[in-house]
Amino acid sequence: MVSSRSCANVTGRALFLSLVHPDFLPSLYAVAQVMRDADYQVDLFSFSSPVPAAHDVGPGIVLHDLGPHQGNWSTRFLARRKFRRTVSAWSAHHATSAIIATCPFSLLVAVDVARGGVPVVYLAYETYEATWRDFARSPTNTVRNWRVLRCLTGVDVVCAPSEERAEWLQRQARLKAPPHVVLNAPYVADANTRRASDDVSLAELFGLLGTRRVVIHTGNVSGTQVLLELIDSAQGWPEETVLVVTNVRDTDYGQAVRSRAAASPRSQDILLLPTVKRDTMLALQARAVVGVCLLRASDNLGSSIPAPNKVGEYLHAGLITVANESSYMRVLEREGVAVLARSLEPLAIAEAVMAALRISEREGARQLAQNVARSWYHMGRQFAPILEIVQARRQCRSGPAGPESSRDLRVNS
Repeated sequence: MVSSRSCANVTGRALFLSLVHPDFLPSLYAVAQVMRDADYQVDLFSFSSPVPAAHDVGPGIVLHDLGPHQGNWSTRFLARRKFRRTVSAWSAHHATSAIIATCPFSLLVAVDVARGGVPVVYLAYETYEATWRDFARSPTNTVRNWRVLRCLTGVDVVCAPSEERAEWLQRQARLKAPPHVVLNAPYVADANTRRASDDVSLAELFGLLGTRRVVIHTGNVSGTQVLLELIDSAQGWPEETVLVVTNVRDTDYGQAVRSRAAASPRSQDILLLPTVKRDTMLALQARAVVGVCLLRASDNLGSSIPAPNKVGEYLHAGLITVANESSYMRVLEREGVAVLARSLEPLAIAEAVMAALRISEREGARQLAQNVARSWYHMGRQFAPILEIVQARRQCRSGPAGPESSRDLRVNS
């Protein structure tokens, strides 16, 4: 549990519900901080984080840790039942002004707790379908997803983290209008509060990096992230360049990444790290010059319509982002802060990384990326229209639904 503040100046209480801990869904931290800045006391219920140390989000936000959500089906079922009962009991004793849910399970809990009397905001970070094929693979999840898709028309505010996902969700849930677009963006103050971690291991890492220019990959490590090809591409990078990859775990893909890095002629310039605490990850991003976000569009629904957290973090750190082609990234390419690889082959990735390195050498390149982040790619700007709707709904449940979602990322922000 993180620190809370005095409720003397609090004008409302916001209840956040998420199966995924915000350490792995950092946009949730950012939304909570924006709500806090609007004088809401924030209570965030989530399962435990495997990240080594807690991330301090400051006063006014309380994290309620409901233990691990892992193991076999029955263990996870009992954990979710505990989640539901704990939130229900807490809500019976605390007046709530708004409820924010981030996944199908937490939305159903939110709707049950709200009972039509509290505005509910759904941040649709997950992509899911409810087909017979899905039912055969996972009946419980498929039924839950089907229920959520059917109930979205009655939710006060539905948000999606990209225009593509908004259009997809509109079709899936048969909504009359697309959900509001709220990008996966950091809290704007993160750019000003990034500080060197007091972790001794970070100083050691910086020592290993020396004066080399850092290309970094943070976030998930799986087959959808194209890391094997990224490692192969390092053969074509300039000599004084090092690749840093965080969150390399003991999975099949993680082992494949380690093997490919060990076999690379540039193995001494590839640093693979386990899951690190968030402050350490932010410090490493600030030390880098290029951030990588390459996804296989055909692997699954989530990667075919991407909305990554890491891109916003890269921008706030002042990095040039290397990504594959998508309308989501094309906006940033036009801003001059992203390079799009022409394919996911190692040679094409190497060309994109080298182009990004050249851009990063230009005077003012880091400042340009940070200007984009601070002008519109931050949660204070992204979530502002939703906050207005929530406050209006609090005052008049029959009021207007608020502004329509934008068709351009920058206009919406």
